[in-house]
Amino acid sequence: MLVFFHVPHTGGRNVGRCLWHLNTPHRRVHQARDFQALEKGSHTNYFILRDPIQRAHKEFVHYSRRLIEAGRVNHLTLDDFSGLDPQNPEHYFGLEVNRNVYCKFLLSAREPRDFSRPITREDLKWLKENVPKRFRFDHFTQLPHLPVLEKILGHPVKLPVTTPVTFGDGGNPAEISEKTQPLLEKANEFDIELVKFLQQ
Repeated sequence: MLVFFHVPHTGGRNVGRCLWHLNTPHRRVHQARDFQALEKGSHTNYFILRDPIQRAHKEFVHYSRRLIEAGRVNHLTLDDFSGLDPQNPEHYFGLEVNRNVYCKFLLSAREPRDFSRPITREDLKWLKENVPKRFRFDHFTQLPHLPVLEKILGHPVKLPVTTPVTFGDGGNPAEISEKTQPLLEKANEFDIELVKFLQQ
Protein backbone atom coordinates (compact mmCIF):
# COMPACT_ATOMS: atom_id res chain seq x y z
CA MET A 1 0.00 0.00 0.00
CA LEU A 2 1.30 3.45 -0.95
CA VAL A 3 0.85 6.06 1.77
CA PHE A 4 1.13 9.56 0.30
CA PHE A 5 2.01 12.18 2.89
CA HIS A 6 0.47 15.28 1.32
CA VAL A 7 2.30 18.08 3.10
CA PRO A 8 0.45 21.35 2.29
CA HIS A 9 1.77 23.28 -0.70
CA THR A 10 4.04 20.62 -2.14
CA GLY A 11 2.03 19.90 -5.31
CA GLY A 12 0.07 17.20 -3.54
CA ARG A 13 -3.35 17.84 -5.05
CA ASN A 14 -2.08 17.00 -8.51
CA VAL A 15 -0.21 13.95 -7.22
CA GLY A 16 -3.42 12.79 -5.54
CA ARG A 17 -5.37 13.25 -8.77
CA CYS A 18 -2.70 11.28 -10.61
CA LEU A 19 -2.93 8.35 -8.19
CA TRP A 20 -6.72 8.41 -8.42
CA HIS A 21 -6.72 8.43 -12.23
CA LEU A 22 -4.26 5.54 -12.27
CA ASN A 23 -6.48 3.57 -9.85
CA THR A 24 -3.44 3.14 -7.62
CA PRO A 25 -4.29 1.69 -4.19
CA HIS A 26 -3.12 4.34 -1.77
CA ARG A 27 -3.93 6.31 1.34
CA ARG A 28 -3.54 10.09 1.28
CA VAL A 29 -2.50 11.68 4.56
CA HIS A 30 -3.38 15.36 4.72
CA GLN A 31 -5.49 16.12 7.81
CA ALA A 32 -5.72 15.03 11.44
CA ARG A 33 -8.30 12.31 10.78
CA ASP A 34 -6.00 10.81 8.12
CA PHE A 35 -3.24 10.34 10.68
CA GLN A 36 -5.62 8.58 13.06
CA ALA A 37 -6.66 6.18 10.29
CA LEU A 38 -3.12 5.05 9.44
CA GLU A 39 -2.75 1.33 10.04
CA LYS A 40 0.34 -0.48 11.21
CA GLY A 41 1.93 -2.68 8.60
CA SER A 42 4.07 -2.68 5.50
CA HIS A 43 3.63 0.57 3.59
CA THR A 44 5.58 2.55 1.04
CA ASN A 45 5.65 6.06 2.49
CA TYR A 46 6.02 8.83 -0.10
CA PHE A 47 6.09 12.63 -0.13
CA ILE A 48 7.26 15.64 -2.15
CA LEU A 49 10.29 17.50 -0.80
CA ARG A 50 10.10 21.28 -1.18
CA ASP A 51 12.16 24.17 0.16
CA PRO A 52 10.57 24.68 3.61
CA ILE A 53 10.69 28.48 3.51
CA GLN A 54 8.90 28.65 0.16
CA ARG A 55 6.43 25.98 1.30
CA ALA A 56 5.60 27.78 4.54
CA HIS A 57 5.28 31.14 2.80
CA LYS A 58 2.88 29.77 0.18
CA GLU A 59 0.85 28.07 2.91
CA PHE A 60 0.61 31.33 4.86
CA VAL A 61 -0.49 33.34 1.81
CA HIS A 62 -3.16 30.77 0.86
CA TYR A 63 -4.42 29.78 4.31
CA SER A 64 -4.64 33.32 5.69
CA ARG A 65 -6.68 34.42 2.66
CA ARG A 66 -8.99 31.40 2.91
CA LEU A 67 -9.47 31.95 6.65
CA ILE A 68 -10.74 35.46 5.98
CA GLU A 69 -12.95 34.39 3.06
CA ALA A 70 -14.36 31.10 4.38
CA GLY A 71 -13.57 31.08 8.10
CA ARG A 72 -11.87 27.68 7.87
CA VAL A 73 -9.07 25.92 6.02
CA ASN A 74 -7.88 22.38 6.79
CA HIS A 75 -6.99 22.26 10.51
CA LEU A 76 -7.46 26.00 11.18
CA THR A 77 -10.51 28.15 11.93
CA LEU A 78 -10.78 31.82 12.84
CA ASP A 79 -11.37 30.69 16.44
CA ASP A 80 -7.72 29.63 16.51
CA PHE A 81 -6.81 33.29 16.01
CA SER A 82 -8.92 34.73 18.83
CA GLY A 83 -7.67 38.29 19.22
CA LEU A 84 -5.09 37.76 16.47
CA ASP A 85 -4.87 38.57 12.77
CA PRO A 86 -4.41 35.46 10.56
CA GLN A 87 -3.00 37.70 7.81
CA ASN A 88 -0.18 38.82 10.08
CA PRO A 89 2.74 36.36 9.66
CA GLU A 90 3.84 36.91 13.27
CA HIS A 91 0.39 35.84 14.46
CA TYR A 92 0.11 33.00 11.95
CA PHE A 93 3.45 31.43 12.80
CA GLY A 94 2.95 32.28 16.46
CA LEU A 95 0.59 29.29 16.50
CA GLU A 96 2.58 26.10 17.09
CA VAL A 97 0.37 24.12 14.69
CA ASN A 98 1.83 26.15 11.80
CA ARG A 99 5.48 25.58 12.69
CA ASN A 100 7.79 22.81 11.38
CA VAL A 101 4.94 21.18 9.47
CA TYR A 102 7.21 18.84 7.48
CA CYS A 103 8.59 17.27 10.65
CA LYS A 104 5.14 16.85 12.17
CA PHE A 105 3.74 15.18 9.06
CA LEU A 106 6.60 12.71 8.78
CA LEU A 107 6.63 11.94 12.50
CA SER A 108 3.05 10.74 12.06
CA ALA A 109 4.48 7.60 10.46
CA ARG A 110 5.62 6.72 13.99
CA GLU A 111 2.44 7.74 15.83
CA PRO A 112 -0.48 10.16 15.34
CA ARG A 113 0.94 13.63 15.88
CA ASP A 114 -0.63 16.50 17.79
CA PHE A 115 0.50 19.48 15.71
CA SER A 116 0.23 21.78 18.73
CA ARG A 117 3.16 19.86 20.25
CA PRO A 118 6.55 21.45 19.43
CA ILE A 119 9.25 19.49 17.64
CA THR A 120 12.21 18.53 19.82
CA ARG A 121 15.82 17.64 19.07
CA GLU A 122 14.93 14.02 19.85
CA ASP A 123 12.16 14.16 17.23
CA LEU A 124 14.61 15.52 14.67
CA LYS A 125 17.12 12.80 15.54
CA TRP A 126 14.45 10.13 14.93
CA LEU A 127 13.55 11.74 11.59
CA LYS A 128 17.15 11.82 10.40
CA GLU A 129 17.58 8.17 11.31
CA ASN A 130 14.26 6.93 9.93
CA VAL A 131 13.09 9.08 7.01
CA PRO A 132 15.84 7.79 4.65
CA LYS A 133 14.87 4.21 5.57
CA ARG A 134 11.08 4.55 5.78
CA PHE A 135 10.22 7.17 3.14
CA ARG A 136 10.78 7.82 -0.53
CA PHE A 137 10.35 11.23 -2.10
CA ASP A 138 10.53 13.32 -5.24
CA HIS A 139 11.75 16.91 -5.32
CA PHE A 140 9.27 19.73 -5.92
CA THR A 141 11.65 21.20 -8.49
CA GLN A 142 11.19 18.05 -10.63
CA LEU A 143 7.44 18.57 -11.07
CA PRO A 144 5.51 17.66 -13.16
CA HIS A 145 7.93 14.70 -13.46
CA LEU A 146 7.96 12.20 -10.60
CA PRO A 147 10.88 9.78 -11.20
CA VAL A 148 10.79 8.19 -7.74
CA LEU A 149 7.02 7.64 -7.87
CA GLU A 150 7.47 6.10 -11.31
CA LYS A 151 9.95 3.60 -9.84
CA ILE A 152 7.54 2.77 -7.02
CA LEU A 153 4.62 2.18 -9.39
CA GLY A 154 6.69 0.60 -12.16
CA HIS A 155 5.37 2.76 -14.99
CA PRO A 156 5.47 6.37 -16.25
CA VAL A 157 3.52 8.99 -14.33
CA LYS A 158 2.01 12.11 -15.85
CA LEU A 159 0.37 14.64 -13.60
CA PRO A 160 -3.17 15.59 -14.73
CA VAL A 161 -3.05 19.37 -14.39
CA THR A 162 -6.71 20.37 -14.24
CA THR A 163 -6.23 23.78 -12.64
CA PRO A 164 -3.55 26.44 -13.19
CA VAL A 165 -0.43 25.29 -11.34
CA THR A 166 3.03 26.79 -11.13
CA PHE A 167 5.69 24.10 -11.17
CA GLY A 168 9.44 24.55 -10.88
CA ASP A 169 10.56 26.32 -7.72
CA GLY A 170 6.96 27.41 -7.14
CA GLY A 171 7.73 30.76 -5.62
CA ASN A 172 9.59 33.99 -6.02
CA PRO A 173 11.90 34.67 -3.05
CA ALA A 174 11.36 38.38 -3.67
CA GLU A 175 7.78 37.91 -2.46
CA ILE A 176 9.06 37.28 1.08
CA SER A 177 9.82 40.54 2.85
CA GLU A 178 13.03 41.10 4.80
CA LYS A 179 10.90 41.21 7.96
CA THR A 180 9.13 37.92 7.22
CA GLN A 181 12.21 35.91 6.16
CA PRO A 182 13.76 35.57 9.66
CA LEU A 183 10.32 34.80 11.09
CA LEU A 184 9.88 31.95 8.60
CA GLU A 185 13.36 30.64 9.38
CA LYS A 186 12.72 30.62 13.13
CA ALA A 187 9.27 29.02 12.80
CA ASN A 188 10.62 26.27 10.55
CA GLU A 189 14.14 25.73 11.89
CA PHE A 190 13.72 21.96 12.27
CA ASP A 191 12.11 21.62 8.84
CA ILE A 192 15.05 23.51 7.34
CA GLU A 193 17.57 21.27 9.08
CA LEU A 194 15.71 18.10 8.04
CA VAL A 195 15.39 19.13 4.39
CA LYS A 196 19.08 20.07 4.19
CA PHE A 197 19.93 16.65 5.64
CA LEU A 198 17.72 14.84 3.10
CA GLN A 199 19.23 16.78 0.19
CA GLN A 200 22.79 15.66 0.97
